[in-house]
Amino acid sequence: MVVSKLPQISTFIRLVYFSGLRFVEAVNSYNLLIELGRHEMLNDYYRNCILLHYKFPKTFIRSTKRVYISVVPDALVLDIINSKPVIIDVKKLLQHHSLTIRFVDMRENWATEMVRFLSTAEVDFLMGHCSANVFMSNYFTPQIDGLKQRALKGILELQQRLFDPPFIVVGDAAQGVTR
Repeated sequence: MVVSKLPQISTFIRLVYFSGLRFVEAVNSYNLLIELGRHEMLNDYYRNCILLHYKFPKTFIRSTKRVYISVVPDALVLDIINSKPVIIDVKKLLQHHSLTIRFVDMRENWATEMVRFLSTAEVDFLMGHCSANVFMSNYFTPQIDGLKQRALKGILELQQRLFDPPFIVVGDAAQGVTR
């Protein structure tokens, strides 16, 4: 409903829903993608369907709230980099239009849905519920490709159920979206 009533923030809402990011992390990620895309530096943050939050520790690795990586389809990233930056006043915009979204619930729903495709430990990993040491020992392994493929498959199923028509065009969900 929000996506159709406020198309100017629909891409942001999709990022929140399909990445499992907290609201502030999503705002920072969204705006960083736009900024890096404009300067043709997207590879500093996004590679092969993975947002590399750990490369920007001051923004994404805070003392109690952290996120290291997120899996998102190429098509969503392309939509984001062609959008206008979003500001924290998204919540005020929603209130102005008498719409409510509980971003915390979106994150919890994402985790609940993704457990169908990923192990609980993998979902916790993507949500940032691990230490930097655990992240480093798990990220730089061949298993990350399997995690990415299963996460993209879960995202595809979520978008097919929630958005009609689907906004992400994919060939093979296991391979991700290609440009």
